[in-house]
Amino acid sequence: MLLAKDTPIIFFDEFLEALYKVKEALITVPLFNYLIEVFPLKLRVKLVIITFGVVFRQQRDKKPYVIYCASKMLDEAQENYTTNKKQLLVVVYAI
Repeated sequence: MLLAKDTPIIFFDEFLEALYKVKEALITVPLFNYLIEVFPLKLRVKLVIITFGVVFRQQRDKKPYVIYCASKMLDEAQENYTTNKKQLLVVVYAI
């Protein structure tokens, strides 16, 4: 495990290749696109124990275009919410 004490980190070729692909995707223009009102807007949500992320995207010409994305960590009170309340919190935050 990488977080264990005194554990050496070994970078494999596959890892470095994947890292470069992610880097290239993040710096290639355009990362975000503009909203076109005639296409439907989709909301994708990922909720993990103490954090969540949201992505608004549109499908145009059979390609997904990211319009907006954000993430947030939950505070102590929000961590104790039920799953349904957390999901509602994410939707309200996204809107």
